[in-house]
Amino acid sequence: MNRVMRRTIRVHPGGALVVWSGQSRVGKTTTAGEMIRQLGAVYDPDDPDAFRCVHYQVGEIPDWSGQEQKRGIRSLYHKCIGRLDEGQYRTLPTEALALQLVHGLKRKNIRMLFIDEAGTLSVDAIRGMVLVRDVAENEGWTLSMVFIGMDDLPTKMCSVQQIEKRIHEWCYFQEYSVTDLFKMLQELHPHFASLRLENPDQLEQVQFIHNKFGGVPGEVIPFLTRLDSRTNGNDGLINLTLLKTVYISTQMDKEASIDSVTKSRAPKSKLGNDVPAKKVEKVKKAPKLKRTPIWPIGGNTNENNESKAA
Repeated sequence: MNRVMRRTIRVHPGGALVVWSGQSRVGKTTTAGEMIRQLGAVYDPDDPDAFRCVHYQVGEIPDWSGQEQKRGIRSLYHKCIGRLDEGQYRTLPTEALALQLVHGLKRKNIRMLFIDEAGTLSVDAIRGMVLVRDVAENEGWTLSMVFIGMDDLPTKMCSVQQIEKRIHEWCYFQEYSVTDLFKMLQELHPHFASLRLENPDQLEQVQFIHNKFGGVPGEVIPFLTRLDSRTNGNDGLINLTLLKTVYISTQMDKEASIDSVTKSRAPKSKLGNDVPAKKVEKVKKAPKLKRTPIWPIGGNTNENNESKAA
């Protein structure tokens, strides 16, 4: 987490494009939130080097949906400035909308944008957002954009040279090792700040969390929240047994919830007991009967005609 934040902030002075990619729940959104929290804590309106950040989850803009560059700019405008006038959106050219957005960012002193779920954007929508950064550079306003996502985001960013050549930094998120997870736990929770991996009992606690959640920060952080709710802030009660108890209680409730839904959908007998579903037997088709001719009462018509002729 800290390594990614340091690499991102180092390229910001030039107005950077940064790509954060990786599998789901590996800490991309968590890192963005922590970076905004740290920058917000030191923000001073009187400091010319201080700036504000915006982080939001972008909605899908699919390919070939029409006006994708404008829609990308409007997405940023709605989040950072407010509602964009529909008449201006329809009549102004794309570069004019980008310039109008840059003026709004300058008024609010916003210099860094975190665009989450950017993998759902079309390439043209991304190009519209990158245009905003280019216009800001021409206007002398330092603006960095961090595109966060999974799916095919890296492929989309490299599909157009005008985008790929402008990217200043790539950061790929992976599952944490036991050592990296321990460092994160020390930063997030006071109980783990006092532990030492050299102690076998304390190491076992960290290994348990790593084994159950695979070193994925997006799953570890909710677990720590549930842990705090059990201890009520008394960190001295935390041990391996309590960690297992918190984990198992959640898993048992999850399994019980799934079982209740499964049972509620099962067919019921008249006594209220579950009954197995009956197999539907295929109905055999009756064999086709041969149709026999039905002659008139007077016999064969041809024979009658011949007798009359005689």
